[in-house]
Amino acid sequence: AFMSKQNVAFFPFHCMLSYLIVPAFSIVLVLAITSSSIFGVASVMNADFCHQGEVIMLEIFDHRGIDPQDMIYQTFMYYADQCSTVNPLSMFAPDEQEFLATFDKVSTIISLSDNYNSTYLNYECGADVAPVLAAVDILADNLGELSSSVRRVEALTSCF
Repeated sequence: AFMSKQNVAFFPFHCMLSYLIVPAFSIVLVLAITSSSIFGVASVMNADFCHQGEVIMLEIFDHRGIDPQDMIYQTFMYYADQCSTVNPLSMFAPDEQEFLATFDKVSTIISLSDNYNSTYLNYECGADVAPVLAAVDILADNLGELSSSVRRVEALTSCF
């Protein structure tokens, strides 16, 4: 560093750097990239072609004592059998009619509250209804988001 600041060049070092070290580093770098790529491809091929993942998972389930009637076992078999059995996750998918009925009820509450002023509602209910109406508005927004989220989860977990 000191010599380069003083504009002094050491010719043998410059030649060794230019003709030996940089080309050797470049060749080693290309060889490292090539060998790691070949190793990666070989590893993926080995994982895909040499091992039967389903058999290994079933052996793990048996070793861990997981009952074939458990949800995790049923879910694994559902995907392993290419979705030819009944989807065990379908019991978590709520009926869309229930969503629509709940959304209709919330919409009815919102529309009724819009038809009457807050003083009248407070008088009839005997309490301040503003916090309840605010919560119902939030509930309506959350029901819409929940419905779309459930549809996305169903699409992700289904095989079709």
